[in-house]
Amino acid sequence: MSDSQDFSEVVRAAEEVVQMLEAALEILEAAQATIPAPTLREVAEIRLGKRPLTQEAFLIGSFQRVILGAENVVSDLRAIDLEALRNVHELTLGDLELNAIEQAVTERAQKGEKTRQGEGE
Repeated sequence: MSDSQDFSEVVRAAEEVVQMLEAALEILEAAQATIPAPTLREVAEIRLGKRPLTQEAFLIGSFQRVILGAENVVSDLRAIDLEALRNVHELTLGDLELNAIEQAVTERAQKGEKTRQGEGE
């Protein structure tokens, strides 16, 4: 793709997903708030195996992982805007970002290979 590529549709899609995830986060946080929370001492005892895991502790932890993951996705998507794309050549990526690029390209190539194999059958 060239430097002149218009990514406004891609940016709009990212913005829409941010809005949807923010709405989902509100629902998840409200649901999590309805779960009776164990005390920190009870959590420590669960961690040490002195107390069995409760449904409430399990649910709070599960919701927390999902909430944190969604917040990370929202944060990543907010970084996608036309100004950032215009200046992308100035960025220095870390291993995490470079690995993500490599993984996306690999998966796309594998999907293309599967499609070609399916057409040949």
